[in-house]
Amino acid sequence: FVWPFVAVLATHGWTRAPYAVAVALVLGLFAGAAREQKVRPWLGVAVPLAAILFIVVVWNAMLYALIHRGIEWRGTHYALDELRANKV
Repeated sequence: FVWPFVAVLATHGWTRAPYAVAVALVLGLFAGAAREQKVRPWLGVAVPLAAILFIVVVWNAMLYALIHRGIEWRGTHYALDELRANKV
């Protein structure tokens, strides 16, 4: 969801056309869904930002789990080894 928006600006010539079509499809689908859900359609331009934020959140959770050798949930530490062995 990020690269097509960047590629429209970063590429030139015929290479830009498929990316422009992909962006138009994403925005069109978002506008259709927004109409059904009574949401402002112009929020579709935030799709790349939402994708980047999602990637950052997942990356942060992964790094936390690896650095702390587990996850913390409601004051309890669950070790990665136990989680991988499905013992929790």
